[in-house]
Amino acid sequence: MQRRMFIVYFILPLVFAVSQTACQRTPPTLTDGLDANGPVTHHLTPSPTAGVEDCTDLVRDVNPGCVPPTSTEFVTIPNELTPNACTESSVRLEHTSYRGWLTPDLVPVLIYLPPCYDDLDRRYPVLYLLHGKPQGENHWQILGVEAALEDAYGDDTLPPFLIVMPRQPEPMFSSTDGGPGSYEAEFINGLVPFIDRTYRTIAQGDSRGLAGVSRGGVWALEIGFRNADIIQRVGALSPALNVNYARPEYDPFSLVLLGDLPSKIFLMSGDTDSAFEKTLELSEALRETDIEHKYVLASGNHESSTWRGIVPELLHYLAVDW
Repeated sequence: MQRRMFIVYFILPLVFAVSQTACQRTPPTLTDGLDANGPVTHHLTPSPTAGVEDCTDLVRDVNPGCVPPTSTEFVTIPNELTPNACTESSVRLEHTSYRGWLTPDLVPVLIYLPPCYDDLDRRYPVLYLLHGKPQGENHWQILGVEAALEDAYGDDTLPPFLIVMPRQPEPMFSSTDGGPGSYEAEFINGLVPFIDRTYRTIAQGDSRGLAGVSRGGVWALEIGFRNADIIQRVGALSPALNVNYARPEYDPFSLVLLGDLPSKIFLMSGDTDSAFEKTLELSEALRETDIEHKYVLASGNHESSTWRGIVPELLHYLAVDW
């Protein structure tokens, strides 16, 4: 009997005290980035579904199984400058390629990176340059774009930006006029997202320019006039509008009447150029609809020597206020 009383009066109070102490402990709190099982990764942007092809409205008609792209090509990204000053004036040429959107092949691309690209933590505007026919991605090199760039950087007359010179795959380049299945779709859904994913670009319309020569000039006008939200600066050197047989919805002349065009438009042709009459006609159509643009009439024919002399002016017009 005495042993039982000892258990009741000594052991039970001890158990009660221990249980009270346990109840008074503060339970562990979860801090940001942790859960009961360890670190948590916060994804600000969802990753694309594995095995599912990206797309936009432009190609959904011919590829109904695709989903909208998840890359940052339409996202405004602030241009955060660093206090470090660049003392270089030379550009760097990169040879690369991307997996085509409409072609199964790798598409070659040449890229001029601005001085100090690797040293300065900043983002850059992009100028896309389309070659003529039957040229390739080195056409603008032949036209002297590298020397024009280095002169501008050396004189501090242009801000730094990327230049992208893609090969335009056949038969899309020569045998399509726009929309699904055309080079427009390849450019918008293949090339631009690749560049924005791979390089430090400012992925917004006013920080993208597009210019072309001859057949490439027609594509620059068609793509730019139809996609002003993505491309806000457009240039065309001797655009081959005289041999362009596009359907109305892809014809630059029809697109002028619809309005909502890029904020900067540069046109040029030679005075004995096969593209002269139609380029002048397009300039007049823009003027009649009160669309601001610049038209330059140079001395020369439909050839590289004519275009080479206008490249510095084209670059300055499209990029001076970037």
